[in-house]
Parts: sequence; structure tokens; C-alpha cells
Amino acid sequence: MACAIDVNKRRYFSMREEVPNTSEADYLNQIKEYYYHSILYSSDKVIIAVKVFIENPNKVNYVKVAKEMRKDLWNKNTKLTFEEILLK
Repeated sequence: MACAIDVNKRRYFSMREEVPNTSEADYLNQIKEYYYHSILYSSDKVIIAVKVFIENPNKVNYVKVAKEMRKDLWNKNTKLTFEEILLK
């Protein structure tokens, strides 16, 4: 998802892509495919958070997805605010 916000973040990840993504739009299209797959196994809140991210990819929505995934995977709620999580 970070690459959908800024394609230059790609250099920080090791990706084995059959067809290399070269733009934010390419990564967003890949996330859309993952979104449809996630309907099979993700919680409702994760699905909605990913949908919101796809419709408006930005850091705040990225953090919302991460927080929902964290709850889903680890059954952990957080008291951290967006201001505490987001880097300036």
C-alpha cells in the first residue's frame, strides 16, 4: 500500500512481481485484486478500511487499514492516535 501512495517506496521492498509495477496506479490495481481476495477471509472492518484506502490512498487511510488488520490478526485494540502513529 505504501507504493500506491509513493511509487519511490518500491526500492525499500523486495518484490517478486511477474509483471513489474511502475506507477502508483499499478500498485493500486494490485491492491484492488487483493481487496477482492480479502473478501474471503478478512473481517468486515478490514474490507471497508481497504476499500476506503483504494478510493483515497493516503497515509491516514493506510494507518486505518493497518489498525484494522492489527485488530483482526492479533485481536489487539490500540489507544494510539493517528498523530502518534503518523511520521511527520
